[in-house]
Amino acid sequence: MKKVLITGVAGEVGYALCNELLELGIDVYGIDTPKDKHNERIDWIGRNALFHFIPKPIEKVNWSTMEPVDVVYHFAQTYPSSNRLSDLKMVIAKHRKNSEKIASYAVHHNARVILLSTIEVYGMSHKRITDTTKANPASLFGEVLMTEENLLTEHMNANGSNYLIVRVPSIEGLEHPLEINYGKIDQSEQAGVYKRNREFNQNSSLNVKDLLKLLITAGNASDVTGVVPVPGKEAVTATYIVDSDKYKELLNHSKRQK
Repeated sequence: MKKVLITGVAGEVGYALCNELLELGIDVYGIDTPKDKHNERIDWIGRNALFHFIPKPIEKVNWSTMEPVDVVYHFAQTYPSSNRLSDLKMVIAKHRKNSEKIASYAVHHNARVILLSTIEVYGMSHKRITDTTKANPASLFGEVLMTEENLLTEHMNANGSNYLIVRVPSIEGLEHPLEINYGKIDQSEQAGVYKRNREFNQNSSLNVKDLLKLLITAGNASDVTGVVPVPGKEAVTATYIVDSDKYKELLNHSKRQK
């Protein structure tokens, strides 16, 4: 892994991963439209000659002129302002277009795509989660990211391309704006502001350093594909046990890299 692309590079996870990759001497191409509070992040990593910033939303990037990379870390996502069908359709339509562009670029350059998703796609009905456990999201966050997963895999599978979806619990040490904003909608539903009620998935958290280590390993472990559920700091969380062979494969790759 010598060159990577990170969508949503100004976000919490994107910025943290970018710093780690730059320290490893990896060329990083970053796509984002940072808000004012994130400009200083771009200014900081922009001092590194290995960082190449594209200050545009995914739909406005000229993908035909983009440099080829080995791995695409797809973190750029949006959230609706409410649970109104029109708002949800707008978000899903945007995700569909973005997924098509990311997949087409990755296929053209034979790049591996890594999508950061959430353990919440499993919902509340499973006591033990394995690599074959079916998704059954109970939260809006889980539902939208499940849709994001489906949109990406549809394009990647059609071309036999290499991808990995990493389903993680809450990330300790980082503020996750998507999870927070989707959570606010869930709370509004439970309070009766919106009609539909949802259950919260009380899972454990994953330390940010462990997440970054896992993502870097995933970029190099091209033989681990599909979907990998990731446990929190403890294998047993508040509502379920995660027992994933693919996660164990990633850990073995990490040990071999040392």
